[in-house]
Amino acid sequence: MNPISKVAQALGRVANHPINRRRRLKAVLEYGVIQLAARLAPGAICVEFPNQTRILVPPRMKGAAHYIAPRLCELEEMSFVMHFLRPGDFFADVGANIGVFTILAAGVGGARTKSFEPSPDTFEALSRNIRLNGFQNGLWRFKPSLAARKARPS
Repeated sequence: MNPISKVAQALGRVANHPINRRRRLKAVLEYGVIQLAARLAPGAICVEFPNQTRILVPPRMKGAAHYIAPRLCELEEMSFVMHFLRPGDFFADVGANIGVFTILAAGVGGARTKSFEPSPDTFEALSRNIRLNGFQNGLWRFKPSLAARKARPS
């Protein structure tokens, strides 16, 4: 997909996001400013999330800037995590990226959470977000890796 199509799709998603129902133009302008600022910021950007949780969006991960605006960009999935999970439930975040769903499941839902992220840099961002929210004792995170050679079947 070419860059112009990607930008047009992103702006359409922002304009049609349920949170922006009564403020579409303002939301699109905010999104543009935030995307530009995220690319120029010298460090991570801290974003407030529900239930007094926060997410650090690393400067090299511009794709995660959609968590800055409109914050709950994957509204249906995020709503499910926030409203369906109960304290003590188990939640596995496979391909956790920077930990957005991990933080929502643990911080809002109160779920016991295990996070899996194979990329070393992204795993570090996930770990920072877990520490930022004080969940390091209640969450398990794993950095799976691929073997250097083929394994023999046993």
